[in-house]
Amino acid sequence: MSTSYLILIIFLIITFSACEQEEPEIISLGYKMFEQIYEHPECETDEGPCVTLIFTYPEFTGEEPLASSLNDWISNQLLEEENGINSLNFGQLARQWYSDYEIYVTEIDNYNISWSLERRVELVHDNPDLISLHFHEFSFTGGAHPIQADIFRSFRKPEGIIITLDELTYDQSQFRLLTSLAEEQFRYTFELLEDENLEDAGFWFVDNDFHLTENFAFTNFGLLFYYNVYEVAPYATGPIAVEIEYRDLQNILRSTWLHDYEQLSLK
Repeated sequence: MSTSYLILIIFLIITFSACEQEEPEIISLGYKMFEQIYEHPECETDEGPCVTLIFTYPEFTGEEPLASSLNDWISNQLLEEENGINSLNFGQLARQWYSDYEIYVTEIDNYNISWSLERRVELVHDNPDLISLHFHEFSFTGGAHPIQADIFRSFRKPEGIIITLDELTYDQSQFRLLTSLAEEQFRYTFELLEDENLEDAGFWFVDNDFHLTENFAFTNFGLLFYYNVYEVAPYATGPIAVEIEYRDLQNILRSTWLHDYEQLSLK
């Protein structure tokens, strides 16, 4: 056998082996969007129905336990009451809101303020290794201002287990680099100098120590950390989003979470 022929065979073996190793596992997962609207059947204000609740969400089908894990998380967000207990269904939650509103009408003369609750879940990002979801809530019950909250979670495929902060990197040194990148972006957003005290600038970081939040998600652009109102700053500051591009996360995040990052960054 000639040397050139032997080299060709070795090259083909290496090439085919590399292709087999890079071929991602195909996860079969689909979803359909639903919307549920509830309005108080017996009372109206000048603005319309006295109580309105709107729920918009996907229902996943396919690969288990991934689909069940996603659907369970979605259900828990959509049906949670103020006391942290989940309602059995949307109708039960709506009736609780109707009942609470009727108490206000009974106790306050000429009460004419509309109440509303909107809860929405949407798909943020999906790749062969993970899927990210976003839960948004907006509610108004007559207070000084509406209440808004956003929760982001990413789920590992195919198990459907939520990815935690300590799973983003391989070790503490990489985690410190990730935190530094996020703080740099945070300071740039609010025009803060590198050594400027965060507490003096009006932010609520204990001992002036910037920290990452568990409220994060992988997006088509990069890694997003989201601080809700009142979490690290007063209401007037509003929610704070810190997003780091995938191209800046090489050698920091675990390689699993950087799947196809070059293609994603170009979108």
